[in-house]
Amino acid sequence: MPSAVVSLLDPVHTAKVERIWDDLRKHLGLSGVLVTPWPHFSYQVATGYSNRAELEALLQQFAAQTAPFAIRTSGLGSFPEPFPVVYVAVAKNPALAALHASLWSRVDPLANGGVPYYRPDRWTPHITLAHGDTRTETPLNRSEVGGIMKRLENRDFSWEVSIDNVALIWDRDGTEELSRRFHLRGRTGVRTHH
Repeated sequence: MPSAVVSLLDPVHTAKVERIWDDLRKHLGLSGVLVTPWPHFSYQVATGYSNRAELEALLQQFAAQTAPFAIRTSGLGSFPEPFPVVYVAVAKNPALAALHASLWSRVDPLANGGVPYYRPDRWTPHITLAHGDTRTETPLNRSEVGGIMKRLENRDFSWEVSIDNVALIWDRDGTEELSRRFHLRGRTGVRTHH
């Protein structure tokens, strides 16, 4: 399993995502997403990082310079095979893209096996609702993706989510742990939505 640099969602939207995960587990038998049981969106995902202490210092510095901000979501989406993911799409705009690029440029030199989909030119910010089991490398099949989309189609996914942190999810021998969470304390606001 990978490690990742992320932002955790605010309490209201954390609860919404956890209710969806619970619903998908109870009604469709899906629990793969619970390998990473903290509702979040990711800035970078990597097999690992070469220097954890240096990475944490960079994240702490980034948090000290960055003010809390809000993101908007724009509905359900899915990534295709070979490992399908159903997600809430985060609206990407120039300010959010610039924030991501700034953070990426700081942490990428420490990343080993970085997942290319999180590079600034390819980044699609999202909040994962369902994916297969990464522990057994068992992907969702088409019928499961269709069932998830049908089950969630009438829910409102136009959210405004307050973001007040950057966090590190660390893979410790195949188990993901929330390693560190740094509160955003900067004074200059980032306008990440209109």
